Amino acid sequence: MQIELVEGDITELAVDAIVNAANEQLVLGSGVAGAIRTRGGPAIEKECDALAPIATGQAVVTGAGALPHRAIIHAVAPRVEMPDWRALLRTCMASILECAATHDLRHIAVPALGTGVFGLPLREAAAILLVTCHAQHDRTCPQTVTFCLFGEEAFTLFERTLRELLQHPA
Repeated sequence: MQIELVEGDITELAVDAIVNAANEQLVLGSGVAGAIRTRGGPAIEKECDALAPIATGQAVVTGAGALPHRAIIHAVAPRVEMPDWRALLRTCMASILECAATHDLRHIAVPALGTGVFGLPLREAAAILLVTCHAQHDRTCPQTVTFCLFGEEAFTLFERTLRELLQHPA
């Protein structure tokens, strides 16, 4: 599995699937979810309604509506106030990778899960997400995981963390 980093709008990437930083009720509110709702149309919300609720750490797949992707992976990251948020974030990333494998989604894009309204510290979340992906580097699907980051600070932090991981693998 190859890990890539880009800065930009996740809904505009040429990938098989994008990951939505979802809530347990799969309500497409603001942020990435709002962009998915606006650009993907009501079909995605309808599928989400049929699948909800899901637990923190879980992920499910819907169609992509009017978006140019094959699917949307909706993943519920933990909130910072959860005492076991680190383990739940690892579980969440593993669930995303499993959904991609199950649905033969070879190239997926993932945001900085949990670091927005859920309040996870960006540095720790980056390390957990990247280490979880790197630990499953022998997977054949997905072939590529692109972390799509919003803003220079997030991109720089993920880039530094990835470089350190590759220099000193666990």
